[in-house]
Amino acid sequence: MPQYEFVCQNCGPFVQWMSMSSVKESIPCVTCDNPANRMYTPPGVILTPYALRRRVEQSAVPKVVRREQDAHHHGHSH
Repeated sequence: MPQYEFVCQNCGPFVQWMSMSSVKESIPCVTCDNPANRMYTPPGVILTPYALRRRVEQSAVPKVVRREQDAHHHGHSH
């Protein structure tokens, strides 16, 4: 269920979880019950520099690690 931002003239902004089919332009304020209007805000888009994005993508690829022979082998198997 998405969250929507509303602003009350008395209490200020607040967030309300609502289904997309039930969201309205105005709802009662959760604090004082006065009408609160829906705020339309841009989505939070973060632009990542290419070099940083490339490093993150490369770190997501698993690396094959081989276990080296134990240096102090005791002659028995585990």
